[in-house]
Amino acid sequence: MESRFGDKVQILEGSLGQFDVLANDTLLFSKHETGRFPNPNEVEDRLSILKRGEDLPPMPQADRRWFVSRLLSRLTG
Repeated sequence: MESRFGDKVQILEGSLGQFDVLANDTLLFSKHETGRFPNPNEVEDRLSILKRGEDLPPMPQADRRWFVSRLLSRLTG
């Protein structure tokens, strides 16, 4: 993304596969906060919004019902 936007982007890994994506010390995406991986182009789109000087919209959360139903089906299947 540095070649596309000219900004340094940093990914901070946490435990349990969690990570945050920051650009110029601004949080673009957090797997920990959302409970999911970013959608295609989501991080790039959020960086574009930031570069335009606009406020970033909230990050959509994962659909926990899907996760719970999938987990239950694996446990009972």
